Amino acid sequence: MKTISIIVCPNGFGHIRRSCQLYNSLTAAGYKVKIYTDKDQFNDYILSKNITNNFDISNCSWLPIANDYKKNQFKLDEFRNLSEKISNSLIISDNYLEPFIYNKKGILLANFFLHKELLDQDHEYMNSFNSIQWNDINLVTSIFTMPYIKEKPNSLKIPLIGE
Repeated sequence: MKTISIIVCPNGFGHIRRSCQLYNSLTAAGYKVKIYTDKDQFNDYILSKNITNNFDISNCSWLPIANDYKKNQFKLDEFRNLSEKISNSLIISDNYLEPFIYNKKGILLANFFLHKELLDQDHEYMNSFNSIQWNDINLVTSIFTMPYIKEKPNSLKIPLIGE
């Protein structure tokens, strides 16, 4: 059975809502799915929405949020470790580009990149993204997508998930 790993940004409940819907759809289709996110944030969301499900979650409380990028607090070592751990699964990353520095294939759900929006473009961290092979990443976007993402190959615009 193919395993799918969903890496979810805990910066707001939209990412978590999307991951719940993906998880339910994929497990219903017979896939083994594991969610990697901040478990406390995830549980706060499902409790607030009275969602009952036995989600398979691995706590990644280290995942950066917008403020971490603003403060230049990056987690490349943690992303590398996580990427190695899940390298045999299909990776779906909700708003994190970092896993694709280490794993060359997968699906990225993004309308913008935190590092591009919040960092000085000359910052040394930006160099980490130069090795990404865009042809191997399926990029899923919505109507709110920034122009620099629309230019990437394999970009697919879909309606908002959950709307």
